[in-house]
Amino acid sequence: MGGLFRVGYAPVSDEIKYFVSTGKKDVRGGAAEYLKASPELVERCDLAAGPIHPPGKYLIVQACETLPDPDIAVRSICCFGTGEQIRNMAALIHFDRDDPFSPVIVPWGPSCATFITFPAGLAENTPRDTAFMGPQDPTQNRSFPPEMMALGIPAEMAARMVSNLDASFVIRRPQVAFPRHRQ
Repeated sequence: MGGLFRVGYAPVSDEIKYFVSTGKKDVRGGAAEYLKASPELVERCDLAAGPIHPPGKYLIVQACETLPDPDIAVRSICCFGTGEQIRNMAALIHFDRDDPFSPVIVPWGPSCATFITFPAGLAENTPRDTAFMGPQDPTQNRSFPPEMMALGIPAEMAARMVSNLDASFVIRRPQVAFPRHRQ
């Protein structure tokens, strides 16, 4: 149910705030993830993100190379990679920005928020022109390889990254981006 809520297709279940925080005896037998200090804090985080609006009747998640039509409105791209690859992408995002703090952030929330909700701008208060690194959700450690990270990127930002490639370190100093020898 959390995933349906995080993309705007279902209202948030009152049980989630207890399960994600300290638990409640009559919610899932008292099971809890202890990811937040209190149910009220979970509620405040959800309020801070704002209402979540679905992108339309459907949400399609697929590999980029399988896009059937170049005219399909792509809202965001989620890239999975090693620490080195994600660092390089984050550096490329910063390439044409004067703000040293907020072009790439690690928001609190489930993986689906990092991969889809925030980069696609589905949450009303999502910071615009920002990429989202993660997932920071430790409940994913069982299924997400420890050496991997993800970067959820708004489509416009991804296009800007592509246009900056030739002028950036990725092309002009590839030995920095992908060193052959490590110390």
